Amino acid sequence: MLQDILRKKLKVVFVGINPGLRSDKVGHYYAHHTNKFWQLLADSNLTPYLLTSKQDYKLTDFEIGLTDVVRQASRGSKEAEKLLSNENLTQLNEKIRKFSPKMICFNGKKAFKLFFCKEPEKLGLQSEKMNSADIFVLPSSSGTNTKFTYLQKLEYYKELKKLSKEIWKQKEA
Repeated sequence: MLQDILRKKLKVVFVGINPGLRSDKVGHYYAHHTNKFWQLLADSNLTPYLLTSKQDYKLTDFEIGLTDVVRQASRGSKEAEKLLSNENLTQLNEKIRKFSPKMICFNGKKAFKLFFCKEPEKLGLQSEKMNSADIFVLPSSSGTNTKFTYLQKLEYYKELKKLSKEIWKQKEA
């Protein structure tokens, strides 16, 4: 089971569905070579340079955290749905309450749907909040998400970067 990468005063916490088998095996988030999460963070300037999955612990240096809706690893989202429990949902709620990030960013519609038991309104900023944190939904960075090209995914990461700057400025004022 992957360890959360969380601490207080984070600007954004990315919430995935659950760890993949590769990530679970190596002990680092988004470790499968087809997952573009790290490249998307760098190309959108959410991180100032390209990190690797082995450097996932460095995300807190940039006020970014990582966790998942379902803690157990699986082959894919269908298997993760079967692993979902009320305990998973309670734990995620408690983490958000404890660490109070300014924004919760679901990495994929399925991650949002697993947690909220409904489809998101759209990709991007949502109307609801979670413990006063704004909620943003990205297209999944997984290589299995072929509905979006890399450039289309990148546009959402850039929107998150732009929006988060505005939101964080307001919340700090």
